[in-house]
Amino acid sequence: MKKYIICFLLLLCVGGAAAGYLVMHENERLSGEEAQYIEDNAAAAAAGEVTRTTTKLIAETYDEQTKEVSKEIVNIPSAFLGLTRTQLIEKLAAYMDDMPLEELNSGLVNYELMYFSPEYIMTRKTYNLPEDFNKYYIRMTRGCITVYYSDQDTVCEYTDIQLEDLPENLQASVISGMKIRGEKELYDFLENYSS
Repeated sequence: MKKYIICFLLLLCVGGAAAGYLVMHENERLSGEEAQYIEDNAAAAAAGEVTRTTTKLIAETYDEQTKEVSKEIVNIPSAFLGLTRTQLIEKLAAYMDDMPLEELNSGLVNYELMYFSPEYIMTRKTYNLPEDFNKYYIRMTRGCITVYYSDQDTVCEYTDIQLEDLPENLQASVISGMKIRGEKELYDFLENYSS
């Protein structure tokens, strides 16, 4: 009788361990649809397939902070027409290298190709706006304060505030590039030191 109980407990432990393993690695297993995507991607890349006017774009956005995903199916943009999988990946990388200011301010951190076939392509934009993101920078230009956007290159506003009009502790910060988090903080700064 003891042998049966021990065998039963041993079987129960092995079964529990197997079930635990499957639950832990459930996300790593590929569904039939995901496996088909990978197979289609490889086939399209090997055949040198290109996008066409009939190709549909599944544009996915993912917010890393809220974990929200949204998808939209649209017609393929003209900038993506006639591109191979490799060329499209390069196009998305170039977008990241020279992204528009609104994307930078929205926290775009990645733009990648998830799926490629002549019928459908799927792209994913991943956003993650950090808590300490600085939307504006204030620097001195020709003796006056200039407000720049977060890229520190695009001018938001020229002011007539002279560097000498600022307290000494702020002058050093402005000369090296003072970070401003948002509109309210910027408005308060400009209001305090404008004549």
